[in-house]
Amino acid sequence: MLNNCHLSRLIAEQARKYGERTALSYRDYDLNKWMPISWNRFAMRVRQVSRALLKLGVGVQENIAVFSQNKPESLYVDFGAYGIRVVTIPFYATSSGAQVTYMLNDAEVRFLFVGEQQQYDTAFSVISLANTLEKIIIFDKKVKKHDKDHLSIYFDEFLKSGEDTAYDDELAARLDAASFDDLANILYTSGTTYLRHVPRGLPRERPRAAFKRERHLPELPALHPRV
Repeated sequence: MLNNCHLSRLIAEQARKYGERTALSYRDYDLNKWMPISWNRFAMRVRQVSRALLKLGVGVQENIAVFSQNKPESLYVDFGAYGIRVVTIPFYATSSGAQVTYMLNDAEVRFLFVGEQQQYDTAFSVISLANTLEKIIIFDKKVKKHDKDHLSIYFDEFLKSGEDTAYDDELAARLDAASFDDLANILYTSGTTYLRHVPRGLPRERPRAAFKRERHLPELPALHPRV
């Protein structure tokens, strides 16, 4: 059955319907096995991300960026951002330092999420050139941070800050104000042009979505198909 609704409420709605059923699975390469994530867990992570972003002071329709291969954490960030009317910008996992610098500055990104060591190293190498960047949030706990890095935190730390319920009223207000005219994503193409995903330009891309209850993985061009 398809569910057609605003992306800010989609995961919570699916969790109410399907609870502990599997929403998606990812490959744990250390354990060499597929790991399921239930709708309830998915919804909990999304809500934590929304609160944590609010705690950082992320504004309505502000741009944040995700520089990672395909990972569950990327989905948590996407839907957590949609829940508070924030715009996500996915970077190709193999983007160069020059490309990352351009996109960060062009979109005036303050908060950048990175996947693994390669993305972290690239992002850290351009910190001095990123005019607005305030913090890097690292998905993979195995990433080794630079000795002089005082801007980065791990995703677990970020999620921990999202356990604070003090921002629930603001979260509810953002959800209530969510509109089908809100911008969801900015997708950068090769070169220096980019495509803004808006409902009028690309129907059903945002913020209305048809979503199956079975396992789902994104097919954004900026994500590496490694899940």
